[in-house]
Amino acid sequence: MFLIPLLLVPYLSILGYVRGPRVGAVLYNAVHNWALAGVVVGSWLVTGHPASLIVGPVLTAHVGVDRLLGYPLKYPRPFRDTPVGWIGRG
Repeated sequence: MFLIPLLLVPYLSILGYVRGPRVGAVLYNAVHNWALAGVVVGSWLVTGHPASLIVGPVLTAHVGVDRLLGYPLKYPRPFRDTPVGWIGRG
């Protein structure tokens, strides 16, 4: 039950947009990709650290749901500008 709120934690990377669209896009893309999720899961396989066992699958699920809903990685332009078009109204 406590894992559901953890699925929203990667959205904190959106705060990078406070520093500008370029920093925001880099931070958002760094968190919202399969590679980081794979590294975290891989770190659990190597170290056995219990936090990696929670963070890795949660991050994998978050990225998967984002892609399933059509939210791709971002360009270093306004947040709504993505490789597959504009998100939201307008």
